Amino acid sequence: MTQPTARKRILMVDDQLDYIQPYAEALEDEDFDVTLISQVDSALEMLREGGFDVIILDMLMPPSEGVHEDFEDLDLRKSGGWVLSQIREDERLRDVPIIFITAVRDTRVREWVEQTERAYTGRDPVILTKPVTLTQLIKIVRRVSE
Repeated sequence: MTQPTARKRILMVDDQLDYIQPYAEALEDEDFDVTLISQVDSALEMLREGGFDVIILDMLMPPSEGVHEDFEDLDLRKSGGWVLSQIREDERLRDVPIIFITAVRDTRVREWVEQTERAYTGRDPVILTKPVTLTQLIKIVRRVSE
């Protein structure tokens, strides 16, 4: 008798849980185990506890202290960019695939993410611009989690 395959675990980090909830439900329907978190402060703690196969990360999120109106006011070091740096600096997490889902169109932010991801992993980042279709996300999650 064959053993059932373990469900792949996904951590979704986004400050707009209402936005990503349908994605989480669709991924769960596809037999993924999804955990949602909205606080950048808590995301790393959860990641370091281990066991995640894929990370879905918003590029720019306000730190837990408050909301910022634009990129100029937002400290990238305490946002999705900060989480990215911390993930890639941790050898235990370095190889966990990250899918970025973002509304950010600012080329400076995207270039920073691309350079950081390439520097640590040697791979081009997967960056999806909101709105993302459920089919598109499921297809990419399947591909990176293999």
